[in-house]
Amino acid sequence: MIFPDPDEVRARIADLYQRYVIPVRLQARRLLRDESAIDDVTQEVFIAAYNQLKRELAGEPHILIDTGQSAQLSWLRTVTRNKCIDRLRVDCRIEPTENIALVVPPTSNEPLRQALDKDMSRRLWSVLVEHATARELQVVELAFREELTSREIAELLGVSIETVRSHKNHVKKKIENVIPEIIFPSDSGDDAEGIEGGR
Repeated sequence: MIFPDPDEVRARIADLYQRYVIPVRLQARRLLRDESAIDDVTQEVFIAAYNQLKRELAGEPHILIDTGQSAQLSWLRTVTRNKCIDRLRVDCRIEPTENIALVVPPTSNEPLRQALDKDMSRRLWSVLVEHATARELQVVELAFREELTSREIAELLGVSIETVRSHKNHVKKKIENVIPEIIFPSDSGDDAEGIEGGR
């Protein structure tokens, strides 16, 4: 059995923390809002990273060591997302906010996402900020950024699936009224709605 050098583990986790604490906190803030919860999740994420580094230095396949920034950030984002979702499931609620940063994944065949170049993204965000409610923004954030299904969003928000779908449809209509060139696909099931996560 290989025992990792504690000094090397500490040096590597310090480097990871310095590089990625800001994106980890930003991702946690988009879902949790509460600073105390954000602090807790950030600590949990880097504890998980510390334990992962120890396993890799002991001989397990590398995920964080010598894999490049893209792979490291992807792993940390996955852990952050899971930690936030776990906390939200316990809390069974998400606090309303008026300041949700909508970030849409760039690769998709959906007409809406194909249209979201920089100019369209700014126009869409302006419509959402001006016309959507805080809860509607939360639903959009969870569907797009976190790629949750309507069922998962309903569970996290403590509402029915029909309520989530209603929020999505309201947002869709508000967008179409202001940006008519955006064509949403017809609703056909939980995951084929106009504004839905990537599952």
